Amino acid sequence: MKSLISLFVLLGFLAGCSLNNTRMIQSWANPEFKAQPIHFNKILVVAVAPSDTERRSAEDAMAAKIGPKATPAYSVLSEAEVKDPAASKARIQAAGFDGVVLLRWLGFREEKEVMGAPTYSPLWDHYSYSWTYMSESTVVQWKILQLETRIFSAVDEN
Repeated sequence: MKSLISLFVLLGFLAGCSLNNTRMIQSWANPEFKAQPIHFNKILVVAVAPSDTERRSAEDAMAAKIGPKATPAYSVLSEAEVKDPAASKARIQAAGFDGVVLLRWLGFREEKEVMGAPTYSPLWDHYSYSWTYMSESTVVQWKILQLETRIFSAVDEN
């Protein structure tokens, strides 16, 4: 079984290390997948990221969320091994990892929304003081990161 789970669930985990008000707003899972308990003894966390700094940050965050069984890949695989599938496989198996969590960036975008000033009713209550008071609109910004998380068995060939 090549991939045990394919999900978009890591948004809250990864962004939670840098922002306190981050929350997951959407996730997807293959509806045909029949979930079964997964038990790994030693898990390698691999992040495919735009930069080495982001990769290390993502691997650290995910490993911390998984717990003591998880190890960030940057502490096990060299830069050359990361880019070479055969070398990565040999190193992962030699180190005794039985599970691999792969995290991949799919996209990032920023959105802004202008929220209008509050309105008051009825008309005459509003009318009397609206000449002396002006309320400003509020600008709300979102940073949206889309990720894919896959869980693999490092023991199986599939």
